[in-house]
Amino acid sequence: MSHALQSAVKFQGRTQIVDLTSDASDDDQEGATHAKRPNAPLAAGTNHHEHTHQQQQQQQRQDDQIAAASDEWDDSSTDLESMMGDELDLSEDQPYMNQPFGFTSAEAAAHRARLHRVGADRWIFETATAGIPIPKLCTVFGIRPFLPIGDDDYYQLLGKAIRRELLKRQKLPQYNTIQDAARLLKTSKNIIVVCGAGISTSLGIPDFRSKNTGFYSKLREYGFSEPEEVFTIENFDMDPTTFYTLAGEILPGIQEWSPTHGFIRLLQDKGKLLTNYTQNIDNIESHAGIFPDKLIQCHGSWATATCRKCGYHVPGEKIFPDVEARKVSYCTRCMENASVVKARKRKRGSNSNSRTRRKQGAFDDDDSSDDMYDESEIGVMKPDITFFGEALPDKFFTRFNEIDLELADLVVVIGTSMKVKPVSEM
Repeated sequence: MSHALQSAVKFQGRTQIVDLTSDASDDDQEGATHAKRPNAPLAAGTNHHEHTHQQQQQQQRQDDQIAAASDEWDDSSTDLESMMGDELDLSEDQPYMNQPFGFTSAEAAAHRARLHRVGADRWIFETATAGIPIPKLCTVFGIRPFLPIGDDDYYQLLGKAIRRELLKRQKLPQYNTIQDAARLLKTSKNIIVVCGAGISTSLGIPDFRSKNTGFYSKLREYGFSEPEEVFTIENFDMDPTTFYTLAGEILPGIQEWSPTHGFIRLLQDKGKLLTNYTQNIDNIESHAGIFPDKLIQCHGSWATATCRKCGYHVPGEKIFPDVEARKVSYCTRCMENASVVKARKRKRGSNSNSRTRRKQGAFDDDDSSDDMYDESEIGVMKPDITFFGEALPDKFFTRFNEIDLELADLVVVIGTSMKVKPVSEM
Protein backbone atom coordinates (compact mmCIF):
# COMPACT_ATOMS: atom_id res chain seq x y z
CA MET A 1 0.00 0.00 0.00
CA SER A 2 1.46 3.39 -1.00
CA HIS A 3 2.21 6.03 1.61
CA ALA A 4 -0.14 8.42 -0.18
CA LEU A 5 -3.10 6.16 0.50
CA GLN A 6 -2.24 5.03 4.00
CA SER A 7 -1.72 7.24 7.01
CA ALA A 8 -0.26 6.22 10.36
CA VAL A 9 -1.79 8.54 12.92
CA LYS A 10 -1.64 8.83 16.67
CA PHE A 11 -4.90 9.41 18.50
CA GLN A 12 -5.11 9.45 22.28
CA GLY A 13 -1.67 7.88 22.58
CA ARG A 14 -2.35 5.00 20.16
CA THR A 15 -0.90 4.60 16.69
CA GLN A 16 -3.52 3.62 14.13
CA ILE A 17 -3.59 2.98 10.41
CA VAL A 18 -6.33 4.80 8.52
CA ASP A 19 -6.82 2.83 5.30
CA LEU A 20 -7.95 4.97 2.38
CA THR A 21 -7.51 2.42 -0.38
CA SER A 22 -10.84 0.59 -0.28
CA ASP A 23 -14.05 0.04 1.58
CA ALA A 24 -12.87 -3.32 2.94
CA SER A 25 -12.66 -3.50 6.71
CA ASP A 26 -9.87 -5.02 8.77
CA ASP A 27 -10.53 -7.75 11.27
CA ASP A 28 -12.04 -6.45 14.49
CA GLN A 29 -9.41 -5.86 17.14
CA GLU A 30 -9.89 -6.69 20.78
CA GLY A 31 -9.51 -4.14 23.53
CA ALA A 32 -11.01 -1.23 21.58
CA THR A 33 -11.91 1.70 23.75
CA HIS A 34 -15.36 3.18 23.36
CA ALA A 35 -15.99 6.76 22.34
CA LYS A 36 -15.39 9.20 25.13
CA ARG A 37 -17.99 11.86 25.83
CA PRO A 38 -16.44 15.29 25.22
CA ASN A 39 -16.76 17.86 27.97
CA ALA A 40 -18.60 21.06 27.11
CA PRO A 41 -16.58 24.26 27.58
CA LEU A 42 -17.87 26.80 30.10
CA ALA A 43 -19.36 29.75 28.22
CA ALA A 44 -18.51 33.26 29.32
CA GLY A 45 -21.07 34.83 31.65
CA THR A 46 -22.50 31.54 32.97
CA ASN A 47 -22.46 30.74 36.64
CA HIS A 48 -21.62 27.35 38.09
CA HIS A 49 -25.23 26.27 38.66
CA GLU A 50 -26.31 27.26 35.17
CA HIS A 51 -23.31 25.44 33.74
CA THR A 52 -24.10 22.32 35.77
CA HIS A 53 -27.70 22.40 34.52
CA GLN A 54 -26.50 22.79 30.92
CA GLN A 55 -24.14 19.86 31.36
CA GLN A 56 -26.96 17.71 32.73
CA GLN A 57 -29.19 18.59 29.79
CA GLN A 58 -26.41 17.89 27.33
CA GLN A 59 -25.58 14.64 29.07
CA GLN A 60 -29.23 13.55 28.98
CA ARG A 61 -29.53 14.48 25.32
CA GLN A 62 -26.44 12.51 24.44
CA ASP A 63 -27.56 9.53 26.55
CA ASP A 64 -30.85 9.51 24.63
CA GLN A 65 -28.99 9.65 21.31
CA ILE A 66 -26.61 6.89 22.38
CA ALA A 67 -29.53 4.69 23.45
CA ALA A 68 -31.31 5.25 20.13
CA ALA A 69 -28.16 4.46 18.15
CA SER A 70 -27.50 1.35 20.25
CA ASP A 71 -31.04 0.08 19.67
CA GLU A 72 -30.70 0.77 15.96
CA TRP A 73 -27.44 -1.17 15.63
CA ASP A 74 -28.33 -3.95 18.08
CA ASP A 75 -31.70 -4.65 16.41
CA SER A 76 -30.05 -5.15 13.04
CA SER A 77 -28.99 -8.59 11.92
CA THR A 78 -26.72 -7.00 9.33
CA ASP A 79 -22.96 -7.45 9.62
CA LEU A 80 -20.71 -4.63 10.83
CA GLU A 81 -19.44 -3.80 7.37
CA SER A 82 -22.97 -3.25 6.06
CA MET A 83 -23.89 -1.23 9.14
CA MET A 84 -20.93 1.04 8.45
CA GLY A 85 -22.16 1.49 4.90
CA ASP A 86 -25.61 2.40 6.21
CA GLU A 87 -24.06 4.87 8.64
CA LEU A 88 -22.13 6.54 5.82
CA ASP A 89 -25.32 6.79 3.77
CA LEU A 90 -27.13 8.29 6.77
CA SER A 91 -24.29 10.76 7.29
CA GLU A 92 -24.99 12.17 3.83
CA ASP A 93 -28.78 12.16 4.07
CA GLN A 94 -28.95 13.39 7.69
CA PRO A 95 -25.47 14.62 8.68
CA TYR A 96 -24.79 14.94 12.39
CA MET A 97 -23.88 18.53 13.22
CA ASN A 98 -24.17 19.39 16.90
CA GLN A 99 -22.19 21.17 19.61
CA PRO A 100 -20.56 20.21 21.92
CA PHE A 101 -20.38 16.60 20.65
CA GLY A 102 -19.55 17.47 17.05
CA PHE A 103 -18.47 20.29 14.80
CA THR A 104 -20.80 22.97 13.52
CA SER A 105 -21.73 22.80 9.85
CA ALA A 106 -19.34 25.70 9.13
CA GLU A 107 -16.47 24.03 10.98
CA ALA A 108 -17.11 20.71 9.25
CA ALA A 109 -17.22 22.40 5.85
CA ALA A 110 -13.90 24.13 6.60
CA HIS A 111 -12.34 20.78 7.55
CA ARG A 112 -13.58 19.14 4.34
CA ALA A 113 -12.28 22.03 2.25
CA ARG A 114 -8.92 21.70 3.98
CA LEU A 115 -8.91 17.96 3.26
CA HIS A 116 -9.39 18.60 -0.46
CA ARG A 117 -6.77 21.33 -0.44
CA VAL A 118 -3.92 19.55 1.37
CA GLY A 119 -4.77 15.88 0.89
CA ALA A 120 -5.54 13.03 3.27
CA ASP A 121 -2.08 12.56 4.80
CA ARG A 122 -1.61 16.18 5.74
CA TRP A 123 -5.16 16.61 7.02
CA ILE A 124 -4.99 13.51 9.21
CA PHE A 125 -1.66 14.64 10.64
CA GLU A 126 -3.01 18.11 11.45
CA THR A 127 -6.17 16.85 13.15
CA ALA A 128 -4.31 14.13 15.03
CA THR A 129 -1.75 16.53 16.47
CA ALA A 130 -4.59 18.87 17.44
CA GLY A 131 -5.83 16.12 19.78
CA ILE A 132 -9.35 15.83 18.34
CA PRO A 133 -11.03 12.62 19.60
CA ILE A 134 -11.67 10.20 16.76
CA PRO A 135 -15.51 10.05 17.23
CA LYS A 136 -15.71 13.85 17.09
CA LEU A 137 -13.43 13.94 14.06
CA CYS A 138 -15.85 11.65 12.26
CA THR A 139 -18.56 14.31 12.66
CA VAL A 140 -16.68 16.31 10.02
CA PHE A 141 -18.34 13.86 7.62
CA GLY A 142 -21.71 13.81 9.40
CA ILE A 143 -21.09 10.53 11.27
CA ARG A 144 -22.66 10.27 14.70
CA PRO A 145 -20.06 10.38 17.50
CA PHE A 146 -21.90 8.10 19.95
CA LEU A 147 -22.25 4.82 18.07
CA PRO A 148 -21.94 1.64 20.18
CA ILE A 149 -18.57 0.77 18.63
CA GLY A 150 -14.97 1.12 19.71
CA ASP A 151 -12.32 3.47 18.43
CA ASP A 152 -10.88 0.80 16.13
CA ASP A 153 -14.18 0.68 14.25
CA TYR A 154 -14.31 4.47 14.20
CA TYR A 155 -10.90 4.46 12.48
CA GLN A 156 -12.39 2.26 9.76
CA LEU A 157 -15.36 4.62 9.40
CA LEU A 158 -13.01 7.59 9.17
CA GLY A 159 -11.01 5.96 6.37
CA LYS A 160 -14.17 5.15 4.43
CA ALA A 161 -15.54 8.66 4.95
CA ILE A 162 -12.32 10.33 3.79
CA ARG A 163 -12.19 8.16 0.70
CA ARG A 164 -15.83 8.87 -0.12
CA GLU A 165 -15.30 12.61 0.38
CA LEU A 166 -12.26 12.71 -1.89
CA LEU A 167 -14.14 10.87 -4.65
CA LYS A 168 -16.92 13.44 -4.68
CA ARG A 169 -17.13 15.79 -7.62
CA GLN A 170 -16.60 19.33 -6.46
CA LYS A 171 -19.18 21.97 -7.27
CA LEU A 172 -18.26 24.38 -10.04
CA PRO A 173 -18.62 27.82 -8.44
CA GLN A 174 -19.78 29.57 -11.63
CA TYR A 175 -23.04 27.58 -11.85
CA ASN A 176 -25.60 28.37 -9.16
CA THR A 177 -29.06 29.08 -10.55
CA ILE A 178 -31.81 27.57 -12.69
CA GLN A 179 -30.85 30.08 -15.36
CA ASP A 180 -27.29 28.71 -15.33
CA ALA A 181 -28.64 25.18 -15.83
CA ALA A 182 -30.94 26.30 -18.65
CA ARG A 183 -28.03 28.04 -20.37
CA LEU A 184 -25.94 24.86 -20.17
CA LEU A 185 -28.74 22.78 -21.66
CA LYS A 186 -29.21 25.32 -24.45
CA THR A 187 -25.55 25.56 -25.44
CA SER A 188 -24.56 21.88 -25.04
CA LYS A 189 -24.74 19.54 -28.02
CA ASN A 190 -23.78 16.11 -26.62
CA ILE A 191 -25.58 15.57 -23.35
CA ILE A 192 -25.29 12.43 -21.22
CA VAL A 193 -28.23 11.76 -18.89
CA VAL A 194 -27.59 9.37 -15.99
CA CYS A 195 -30.79 8.45 -14.20
CA GLY A 196 -31.94 6.21 -11.37
CA ALA A 197 -35.03 5.01 -9.56
CA GLY A 198 -36.02 8.52 -8.45
CA ILE A 199 -37.44 9.29 -11.89
CA SER A 200 -39.91 6.38 -11.67
CA THR A 201 -41.13 6.52 -8.07
CA SER A 202 -43.84 9.05 -9.01
CA LEU A 203 -45.36 6.25 -11.11
CA GLY A 204 -45.69 4.02 -8.05
CA ILE A 205 -42.61 1.93 -8.80
CA PRO A 206 -40.57 1.51 -5.58
CA ASP A 207 -36.88 2.21 -5.61
CA PHE A 208 -34.46 -0.28 -4.07
CA ARG A 209 -32.54 1.54 -1.36
CA SER A 210 -34.83 4.04 0.39
CA LYS A 211 -34.66 3.26 4.10
CA ASN A 212 -38.32 2.50 4.83
CA THR A 213 -40.04 2.35 1.43
CA GLY A 214 -37.42 0.76 -0.83
CA PHE A 215 -37.65 -2.81 -2.04
CA TYR A 216 -34.60 -3.87 -0.02
CA SER A 217 -36.33 -2.77 3.20
CA LYS A 218 -39.32 -4.91 2.20
CA LEU A 219 -37.00 -7.87 1.83
CA ARG A 220 -36.10 -7.51 5.50
CA GLU A 221 -39.81 -7.71 6.34
CA TYR A 222 -39.84 -11.05 4.49
CA GLY A 223 -36.93 -12.26 6.61
CA PHE A 224 -34.00 -11.57 4.28
CA SER A 225 -31.18 -9.61 5.90
CA GLU A 226 -29.40 -8.79 2.64
CA PRO A 227 -30.63 -8.29 -0.97
CA GLU A 228 -27.89 -10.67 -2.10
CA GLU A 229 -29.97 -13.51 -0.65
CA VAL A 230 -32.51 -12.91 -3.43
CA PHE A 231 -30.55 -11.25 -6.23
CA THR A 232 -27.37 -13.33 -6.59
CA ILE A 233 -27.12 -15.41 -9.74
CA GLU A 234 -25.87 -18.38 -7.69
CA ASN A 235 -28.98 -18.36 -5.50
CA PHE A 236 -31.21 -17.98 -8.55
CA ASP A 237 -29.67 -21.00 -10.26
CA MET A 238 -29.87 -23.01 -7.06
CA ASP A 239 -33.48 -22.11 -6.20
CA PRO A 240 -35.36 -19.66 -8.47
CA THR A 241 -38.52 -19.90 -6.36
CA THR A 242 -37.22 -17.26 -3.93
CA PHE A 243 -36.86 -14.69 -6.69
CA TYR A 244 -40.17 -15.56 -8.33
CA THR A 245 -41.99 -15.35 -5.02
CA LEU A 246 -40.87 -11.72 -4.60
CA ALA A 247 -40.34 -10.46 -8.16
CA GLY A 248 -43.93 -9.31 -8.55
CA GLU A 249 -43.12 -6.44 -6.18
CA ILE A 250 -40.79 -4.84 -8.75
CA LEU A 251 -42.55 -5.86 -11.98
CA PRO A 252 -43.21 -2.61 -13.86
CA GLY A 253 -46.43 -3.51 -15.66
CA ILE A 254 -47.13 0.05 -16.86
CA GLN A 255 -46.85 1.76 -20.24
CA GLU A 256 -46.80 5.39 -19.07
CA TRP A 257 -43.88 7.59 -18.14
CA SER A 258 -43.06 10.53 -15.89
CA PRO A 259 -42.31 14.15 -16.90
CA THR A 260 -38.63 13.38 -16.30
CA HIS A 261 -38.73 10.61 -18.89
CA GLY A 262 -40.41 13.17 -21.15
CA PHE A 263 -37.56 15.60 -20.54
CA ILE A 264 -35.00 13.00 -21.64
CA ARG A 265 -37.11 12.34 -24.75
CA LEU A 266 -37.20 16.10 -25.42
CA LEU A 267 -33.39 16.25 -25.35
CA GLN A 268 -33.40 13.45 -27.92
CA ASP A 269 -35.97 15.22 -30.11
CA LYS A 270 -33.85 18.39 -30.01
CA GLY A 271 -30.83 16.41 -31.20
CA LYS A 272 -28.92 17.01 -27.97
CA LEU A 273 -29.01 13.58 -26.30
CA LEU A 274 -25.77 11.69 -26.68
CA THR A 275 -26.63 8.75 -24.39
CA ASN A 276 -29.13 7.98 -21.64
CA TYR A 277 -27.51 5.72 -19.03
CA THR A 278 -30.27 4.33 -16.83
CA GLN A 279 -29.82 2.23 -13.72
CA ASN A 280 -33.53 1.36 -13.79
CA ILE A 281 -34.80 -2.04 -14.84
CA ASP A 282 -38.40 -0.94 -15.54
CA ASN A 283 -37.74 -0.27 -19.27
CA ILE A 284 -39.80 2.93 -19.11
CA GLU A 285 -37.17 4.86 -21.08
CA SER A 286 -37.97 2.60 -24.04
CA HIS A 287 -41.71 3.19 -23.59
CA ALA A 288 -41.00 6.94 -23.58
CA GLY A 289 -39.38 6.58 -26.99
CA ILE A 290 -35.65 6.72 -26.28
CA PHE A 291 -33.97 5.11 -29.27
CA PRO A 292 -32.13 1.82 -28.63
CA ASP A 293 -28.86 3.32 -29.91
CA LYS A 294 -29.21 6.16 -27.39
CA LEU A 295 -30.08 3.97 -24.39
CA ILE A 296 -27.75 2.00 -22.12
CA GLN A 297 -29.63 -0.03 -19.51
CA CYS A 298 -26.76 -0.42 -17.09
CA HIS A 299 -28.44 -3.05 -14.93
CA GLY A 300 -30.46 -4.71 -17.69
CA SER A 301 -34.25 -4.62 -17.73
CA TRP A 302 -37.48 -6.58 -17.80
CA ALA A 303 -37.69 -6.01 -21.57
CA THR A 304 -36.37 -9.49 -22.34
CA ALA A 305 -35.79 -12.83 -20.62
CA THR A 306 -33.38 -15.67 -21.31
CA CYS A 307 -33.37 -19.40 -20.52
CA ARG A 308 -30.57 -20.31 -18.15
CA LYS A 309 -30.19 -23.72 -19.84
CA CYS A 310 -30.48 -23.27 -23.61
CA GLY A 311 -30.21 -19.48 -23.98
CA TYR A 312 -33.63 -19.07 -25.59
CA HIS A 313 -34.44 -15.33 -25.75
CA VAL A 314 -38.02 -14.01 -25.44
CA PRO A 315 -39.76 -10.68 -24.84
CA GLY A 316 -40.10 -10.04 -21.10
CA GLU A 317 -43.89 -9.95 -21.32
CA LYS A 318 -43.85 -13.69 -21.98
CA ILE A 319 -42.89 -14.43 -18.38
CA PHE A 320 -45.01 -11.70 -16.74
CA PRO A 321 -48.01 -14.00 -16.07
CA ASP A 322 -45.76 -16.41 -14.14
CA VAL A 323 -44.12 -13.55 -12.23
CA GLU A 324 -47.54 -12.14 -11.28
CA ALA A 325 -48.66 -15.63 -10.21
CA ARG A 326 -45.45 -15.99 -8.13
CA LYS A 327 -44.43 -19.20 -9.85
CA VAL A 328 -41.23 -20.13 -11.65
CA SER A 329 -41.30 -19.54 -15.39
CA TYR A 330 -39.86 -22.43 -17.40
CA CYS A 331 -38.48 -22.38 -20.93
CA THR A 332 -41.01 -23.37 -23.59
CA ARG A 333 -38.27 -24.35 -26.06
CA CYS A 334 -36.73 -26.75 -23.53
CA MET A 335 -40.19 -28.22 -22.97
CA GLU A 336 -40.74 -28.66 -26.71
CA ASN A 337 -37.33 -30.29 -27.19
CA ALA A 338 -37.94 -32.61 -24.24
CA SER A 339 -41.34 -33.59 -25.65
CA VAL A 340 -39.81 -34.44 -29.06
CA VAL A 341 -37.11 -36.58 -27.47
CA LYS A 342 -39.63 -38.37 -25.27
CA ALA A 343 -41.87 -39.06 -28.28
CA ARG A 344 -38.94 -40.56 -30.18
CA LYS A 345 -38.02 -42.69 -27.17
CA ARG A 346 -41.58 -43.98 -26.92
CA LYS A 347 -41.69 -44.80 -30.62
CA ARG A 348 -38.35 -46.59 -30.51
CA GLY A 349 -39.41 -48.53 -27.43
CA SER A 350 -42.76 -49.47 -29.02
CA ASN A 351 -41.07 -50.76 -32.20
CA SER A 352 -38.61 -52.77 -30.17
CA ASN A 353 -41.40 -54.36 -28.12
CA SER A 354 -43.31 -55.33 -31.25
CA ARG A 355 -40.31 -57.12 -32.80
CA THR A 356 -39.26 -59.23 -29.89
CA ARG A 357 -40.78 -60.27 -26.62
CA ARG A 358 -38.83 -59.04 -23.63
CA LYS A 359 -37.65 -61.50 -21.06
CA GLN A 360 -39.64 -61.46 -17.89
CA GLY A 361 -38.29 -58.73 -15.54
CA ALA A 362 -36.31 -56.93 -18.31
CA PHE A 363 -35.91 -53.16 -18.13
CA ASP A 364 -38.77 -51.32 -19.85
CA ASP A 365 -37.29 -48.67 -22.16
CA ASP A 366 -40.58 -46.78 -22.47
CA ASP A 367 -40.89 -46.34 -18.71
CA SER A 368 -37.27 -45.22 -18.44
CA SER A 369 -37.78 -42.49 -21.04
CA ASP A 370 -40.63 -41.03 -19.01
CA ASP A 371 -38.42 -40.86 -15.95
CA MET A 372 -35.51 -39.25 -17.80
CA TYR A 373 -37.23 -35.91 -18.31
CA ASP A 374 -38.70 -33.89 -15.49
CA GLU A 375 -38.67 -30.25 -14.40
CA SER A 376 -34.98 -30.45 -13.52
CA GLU A 377 -34.23 -30.94 -17.22
CA ILE A 378 -36.18 -27.83 -18.25
CA GLY A 379 -34.40 -24.49 -18.18
CA VAL A 380 -35.62 -21.60 -16.01
CA MET A 381 -36.35 -18.25 -17.61
CA LYS A 382 -34.49 -15.32 -16.03
CA PRO A 383 -35.40 -11.70 -16.76
CA ASP A 384 -32.42 -9.92 -18.28
CA ILE A 385 -31.78 -7.77 -15.22
CA THR A 386 -28.26 -7.78 -13.79
CA PHE A 387 -27.99 -9.86 -10.62
CA PHE A 388 -25.21 -9.68 -8.05
CA GLY A 389 -22.40 -11.80 -9.43
CA GLU A 390 -23.14 -10.88 -13.05
CA ALA A 391 -21.12 -8.39 -15.08
CA LEU A 392 -22.72 -5.29 -16.49
CA PRO A 393 -23.43 -5.41 -20.23
CA ASP A 394 -20.29 -4.98 -22.34
CA LYS A 395 -21.86 -2.10 -24.24
CA PHE A 396 -21.94 -0.04 -21.02
CA PHE A 397 -18.13 0.00 -20.92
CA THR A 398 -17.49 0.20 -24.66
CA ARG A 399 -20.02 2.99 -25.19
CA PHE A 400 -18.66 5.11 -22.34
CA ASN A 401 -14.94 4.52 -22.86
CA GLU A 402 -14.82 4.55 -26.65
CA ILE A 403 -17.46 7.16 -27.53
CA ASP A 404 -19.06 9.20 -24.77
CA LEU A 405 -15.97 9.96 -22.71
CA GLU A 406 -14.57 12.16 -25.48
CA LEU A 407 -17.78 13.56 -26.98
CA ALA A 408 -19.86 14.54 -23.95
CA ASP A 409 -20.00 18.26 -23.13
CA LEU A 410 -22.61 18.05 -20.33
CA VAL A 411 -23.69 15.35 -17.87
CA VAL A 412 -27.13 15.55 -16.23
CA VAL A 413 -27.71 13.28 -13.21
CA ILE A 414 -31.34 12.74 -12.16
CA GLY A 415 -32.97 10.51 -9.57
CA THR A 416 -29.86 8.75 -8.33
CA SER A 417 -27.39 9.27 -5.50
CA MET A 418 -24.61 7.82 -7.71
CA LYS A 419 -23.44 5.47 -4.96
CA VAL A 420 -23.54 2.18 -6.86
CA LYS A 421 -20.46 1.11 -8.78
CA PRO A 422 -19.45 1.14 -11.57
CA VAL A 423 -21.93 3.86 -12.62
CA SER A 424 -20.75 6.01 -9.71
CA GLU A 425 -17.24 5.95 -11.20
CA MET A 426 -18.20 7.35 -14.59
